[in-house]
Amino acid sequence: MHLQKIFLSTILILAIAGSLFSRDEKLISDNNLSRFPNRIEKTQIENSISDSEVRGSLKSVTEDPTMEGINCMIPHVVVLPDELPYQHLDQTTCLHQDIYGAYDMCYGSGYGDGEDYVYELQVTQTVYVSVTLDPKGTAWSYFEVRTECEPPNGECLAMRANTDGNVYSSAAILLEPGSYYIIVDTWPDPECIPDYDLMINAFAIPELECPSGAIAENEPLGEDYNGGCTMEENQTWEPIACNTTVCGTAWANIDERDTDWFEFSIDEVSEVTWSGIAEFGLSLFILSPDYTCNTIYVLSSAATRDPMTAVSCHATLQPGTYWAWAAPSDFAYIDDTVNEYQVTLICGELTGYCETSGGCDEYISRVEVYGGIDVTSACSGYSDFSSEVAVVNPGGSYPIQIVNGNSYINDICAVWIDWGNDFIFDEEDRVPLEVFENHGPYYGNIEVPSEAPMGPHRMRIRLQYGGTPLPCGVTNYGEVEDYTIEVAYTDGITVMIDPEEMHWADGNLVEPEEILVSVGTTAPFFELDDVDYSSVTVNGISPNSAEIGSHPLIPGDVLVIAVEKATFVQSYGIIWDGENYQYTVHLSTYSSGNFDLTGVILLIGHIAGDVNGDRQVNILDIVYLVNYKFKDGSEPFPISETADVNADGMIDILDIIYLVNYKFKGGPSLEHP
Repeated sequence: MHLQKIFLSTILILAIAGSLFSRDEKLISDNNLSRFPNRIEKTQIENSISDSEVRGSLKSVTEDPTMEGINCMIPHVVVLPDELPYQHLDQTTCLHQDIYGAYDMCYGSGYGDGEDYVYELQVTQTVYVSVTLDPKGTAWSYFEVRTECEPPNGECLAMRANTDGNVYSSAAILLEPGSYYIIVDTWPDPECIPDYDLMINAFAIPELECPSGAIAENEPLGEDYNGGCTMEENQTWEPIACNTTVCGTAWANIDERDTDWFEFSIDEVSEVTWSGIAEFGLSLFILSPDYTCNTIYVLSSAATRDPMTAVSCHATLQPGTYWAWAAPSDFAYIDDTVNEYQVTLICGELTGYCETSGGCDEYISRVEVYGGIDVTSACSGYSDFSSEVAVVNPGGSYPIQIVNGNSYINDICAVWIDWGNDFIFDEEDRVPLEVFENHGPYYGNIEVPSEAPMGPHRMRIRLQYGGTPLPCGVTNYGEVEDYTIEVAYTDGITVMIDPEEMHWADGNLVEPEEILVSVGTTAPFFELDDVDYSSVTVNGISPNSAEIGSHPLIPGDVLVIAVEKATFVQSYGIIWDGENYQYTVHLSTYSSGNFDLTGVILLIGHIAGDVNGDRQVNILDIVYLVNYKFKDGSEPFPISETADVNADGMIDILDIIYLVNYKFKGGPSLEHP
């Protein structure tokens, strides 16, 4: 064992949790309108119909919350364990006092300077608890548990932060009789949490028994070596054989934690599983065989913050020496009553592809491969698009293009295709890209080996910030996506549309005023010079023009068809939200007959409840709708159907009530006709 400072945890833990900081300190801004408490009632809207109370109804949205919890002098008191399990629902930190600066918090920087909610825990007998916060979509939220309220006094017992607005929890916290404090806070932006739930649950003290045949952890406990990295000097790892279980102990406090490193070797390509369970929240890593601490690479990782919860990670590894790493997932206090863990290393026959992922920020927003792949997506760290297939010929050359959704100057992209179907992305499987770094788009040609086996082959694309891209493992930034390249003797027809995404709901067509549909063909279907251009239609619409041209992703000549955009979109009727629509190109040839070719386009349309046409649904739409119905205000823009949020074919008081309940009472989703 050895001490690991927060420095190393920042290098490694963020590989799976995602960095709390972006490189440019980009913060998620809060919509001020979302801070209004849920105070508009049905009766308030009804009263506003006939008198000036509509202003009073809307003003009530900004009234101060109750004083309880506003600061350390007036905390919200919870008695434990009497009130367990405890729930404090539909709360807000907005309009509370800001008593904590960033450097007063347990975290030490960043979190703080937002409006706080203060809880005092009056503990009457020893209890283990876990604290859970659901910020209900507010990003950059935070809570901590401490022994004193007034900053910077007292000790920190636990702290947790979250950047994506999802629910999260602390590890188990031991509370002896006395008083403790929970501070709910945010990053300086957003200023507050408009709506959250806080829960406190009891934990029984867990017990973990070491199984028969397991060995005891014997890694020495020593001083802090190189900020926690023990790969260069004073090596403190201990060897472990495949198919072995180790029983060990670990501890943590608010500043440091014990990390245990295990060295293992394999003689052949293997599927390695590193799994464990602990009386505390457990983190596991498989690390690359690099003897310098400057380029540690995480091949696989997994973590849980819940005690007695099994966790495992997997990696496909070449022959060599590697390290497995186990530690508490939180720096929250862990004492010797709940410090035991078990970990198992299994090395088996290769049965699948190695695990991989990225932490987003820059991400793969679009992938195009001539032969059938054209996928647009948001970032999810890793996406399995192996159901998306491009069909290619042995010995052929096919264009590939990858678009970066949020680029940086140091970004780099790499592509591999497993031509041997051995579940390994070798260096010879790497696709040489003509442009592979900086902002992109990144592009090149997939050169299909003439001896490539017929059938499907996995293609992996990695986009990351700096460094040397590898097909396996986790990076703090970027994304990985998998696709399928199928080798087959085939010819086909390709249909592509530009732009592939169109916004229609604002009532103003985006430039250009025409859509361009490109049709590429090869024999034996038909030749472009055999097409009767007068027969060409798109969704039954006669085009403005149809002529031979080119497309960057379609080899050779293509038939470029220009269609009036307004007429094209209107062929689908009213468009709502964002949805993929199929379009059809019809053409006749002089010698090969008729063809109906289909493609897909994303149309982004109107939003139910957006009655003022600003592409958002908020309190301004409620005011707009009240004025329209009862104050001779303007009609809903750009179409009246956006106001019929209960989809009953009428626009009336019921739609106002429905919209208020949706925004402020957790009512049902908005409808459209």
